[in-house]
Amino acid sequence: MNFTLSSGLNVVPLIEEDLKLKHFNKSPKKMSIKNTGHTVEIKADWNGKAPSCTGGPLHGNYVFEKATFHWAKKPTGFVFPIEWLDDLSKTLHKVQSPNSTAEIKPFPLLNDFDKDYSSFIFYEGSLDYPPCSESVTWFIVEVAYQVIDSVVKEFKKIKLAEGDVSNVRPMQPLNKRQVKYVGSHNSY
Repeated sequence: MNFTLSSGLNVVPLIEEDLKLKHFNKSPKKMSIKNTGHTVEIKADWNGKAPSCTGGPLHGNYVFEKATFHWAKKPTGFVFPIEWLDDLSKTLHKVQSPNSTAEIKPFPLLNDFDKDYSSFIFYEGSLDYPPCSESVTWFIVEVAYQVIDSVVKEFKKIKLAEGDVSNVRPMQPLNKRQVKYVGSHNSY
């Protein structure tokens, strides 16, 4: 059974399995950052199992490959630090030029992210960097991290391809895709 909210989201309340996020709170054995010319990405190697996502509307186990960062031209105005982001910002000078890489001190990707989610938004979309292939399923869970302006300022020093100063992709048309809200009976 599906129904649509006044906001235009298609609601899918009968997915019986929660979205499960596992192993995001473990530190990897090795971690690196890279300036791809379009973003800064983090890749990691783990002893044992890598972070993964299962359940919800997914068919199978999806394993973490990389984290990418995006920054806009305007400051955020947030003042609450996230320790690992502050540590990361202190190493961004090592990857200011496109295609540069650096090893960084390993840290858990998201300490409090290991949990099950009974409500979330998902949609079929595209990569947020070239070639922008329409091959991604995006999940938005109710977790938000605020980044302090000093961290954003360090990201803004990164040199991107073609002289770009921001790597936030503008909102794209839905093109007949549906944005779906999944919620269990406990989330209403």
